[in-house]
Amino acid sequence: MDKIELWARFINAESKEELEKIAAKDPYIARAYEQLKIISQDKEKRLQYEVREKAIREYNQSMKEAQEAGKEEGK
Repeated sequence: MDKIELWARFINAESKEELEKIAAKDPYIARAYEQLKIISQDKEKRLQYEVREKAIREYNQSMKEAQEAGKEEGK
């Protein structure tokens, strides 16, 4: 089964069991399935997830900027 067919089956899956079987076959689909489970949770859980993800992105960006500043200062 090629990746496109696997993604098509994932998108059209009708049960949790079917989603889990497909997700087990491909790491990218597994990641998509995890994200799907997260966004399917209740509103409060989803907001908590979004705040956490934003904090991670901001931290990573600040580390990248600090590293670039350090390289520039070293020059």
